[in-house]
Amino acid sequence: MSTVEIKKQTVINSFAKIIIGNTPVPAIQKEFWVWGINYGLFGNSTETASLSPIQVALPGDYYKLPEFSSFYYPNDPNTFGCMGLIDKNYNLFTWGYNGYGQLGDNTTINRSSPVQIAGSWNSITFGARHTLAIKANGTLWSWGQNLEGELGDNTKINKSSPIQIGTENNWIKIAAGLRFSVAIKSDGTLWVWGNDTFKKLGVGPTRSTVSSPVQTAIGGNNWQSVSCSEDNTLAIKKDGTLWAWGDNQKGQLGINLNIDSGSVINSPVQVGTDTTWQKVYTEYTVSAAIKKDGTLWTWGLGTSGALGRNSTNDVSSPIQVGIETNWSKISQSAETIFGLKTDGTLWGWGWNSNGELGDGTTTNKSSPVQTTLADNKWLDIIAALCGTFGVRSI
Repeated sequence: MSTVEIKKQTVINSFAKIIIGNTPVPAIQKEFWVWGINYGLFGNSTETASLSPIQVALPGDYYKLPEFSSFYYPNDPNTFGCMGLIDKNYNLFTWGYNGYGQLGDNTTINRSSPVQIAGSWNSITFGARHTLAIKANGTLWSWGQNLEGELGDNTKINKSSPIQIGTENNWIKIAAGLRFSVAIKSDGTLWVWGNDTFKKLGVGPTRSTVSSPVQTAIGGNNWQSVSCSEDNTLAIKKDGTLWAWGDNQKGQLGINLNIDSGSVINSPVQVGTDTTWQKVYTEYTVSAAIKKDGTLWTWGLGTSGALGRNSTNDVSSPIQVGIETNWSKISQSAETIFGLKTDGTLWGWGWNSNGELGDGTTTNKSSPVQTTLADNKWLDIIAALCGTFGVRSI
């Protein structure tokens, strides 16, 4: 056996020794790396920050990271973010800030290492203070803060363990924002509930709070994907059109209305006329999307360079980032954005005062840069409030 093979086997063996309870878990087939502020979000039982990616050992064989993880919420200094993963056996593990029960472990105790949540799970997303998840059987569940009906169980009572929303078993997509939630069923219908400040539910001008799922003012059965931020929502239909509603104070809806006018859109409106949108992400006052041709587009607040166009100007309609046509995924936290390319390279730009970009500095970047691990082994990425998680091949 060569020296390289011996070292590789040593790493695999060390991962295989991780124990949950008394049961050994399988060796992790892919590596997890994390960087940023931490506050227990790294999952390695520490609160030590890092300006560059460091490797952490997490439970189980990798399956998927969250759809989204705890966006920027400046009015709550105690919201340090949540994190989680679902392994290949559909086991769910969560960790991080738990002040409102958003980890789902029936406590409000913060966790700096993963805890398992009972059940068989398919996907999870973390909002500011609440969590949504879909089980492997297609049922929808929620937990955490429920101040304005964001859990969708027709109450306003916080829950520290999962509760089912309705009885349907055909949920496929979820998004969680500030005190509101959005989800899509397999029949292509889109549903919203929770707080309607800035009309982010898209249900028209009259409603203010909805504590169980309702459809937007523009219903239909052709919705494909959705993303929501503090006070706005963006969604893509199956025909490749992009739609937006809610707060637009920095142009984050992309509909070319006056920036800083405080404009609010109370029902879905189309972003331009293009029919080739594939993936969209919105967070805080910045939005990003990938088209079917692999091009990357951004719009909204440009102050920290989060639009990636070597500028700090705000933009109220989509503008292309560079000329590359090989972008495959985007992930965002506040004014920090990451993009994965099909060649396995990872790029980040925007806010970096706490090392969010993982490039070894605390300097904001207005155009894409690579982390200190500048290679082509990156497989997945999720940018959270106080840390960034990347998955790499061994």
